[in-house]
Amino acid sequence: MTPSTPRGIAPLPWSSVHPPVHTQRLAQGLESQWRMQGLRDPPARREVWKRKVEAVVDEAASLGLALRRCCEASQARQAEATHRAELFQGASSSGQVLADMDTAARRHLASSKRVLEEAYATGAGVLGSMSSQRETLKSAQRRLLDVINSVGLSDSLLRMADRRHRMDKLLAYGGMAATLLVVVLLYWYLKM
Repeated sequence: MTPSTPRGIAPLPWSSVHPPVHTQRLAQGLESQWRMQGLRDPPARREVWKRKVEAVVDEAASLGLALRRCCEASQARQAEATHRAELFQGASSSGQVLADMDTAARRHLASSKRVLEEAYATGAGVLGSMSSQRETLKSAQRRLLDVINSVGLSDSLLRMADRRHRMDKLLAYGGMAATLLVVVLLYWYLKM
């Protein structure tokens, strides 16, 4: 607890603001890998992956924004609670007024604590969902790398099949031309 934090209110772990940056970096990495892969895939598959990657990037951005808003609201509530506590400390020293103010301050602190705990639970839930999305992104990245590896193998196989097809076509046309030449020469030889 920091010196400026009122008694009974635990500060939120503001380090939880950093995972959205990491998630956004992962989403951007996935998007760049998709763009590299998209050049090799057929257009139908490219569109499907484009929509999926855009959905993941949009969701990561919206979750990061929601977490930032939640943290800012929590900080504002904590600042209000600190300000209230400072105001109540400077109140008059008459017995009944001081007791009433103390009771009111305790109620306000209890409600602030409850609100902060709700905000903390919401942030923890968002962080948990971001963690599961991270795992989803990692599995998508692994699958994308597997597809990239299989496309490289398929690409070399397709090139070899295409080369063989051209060679077969060349042999077939060459055989036809040779047969036609033999027939023309036989016809010319027999006619003479």
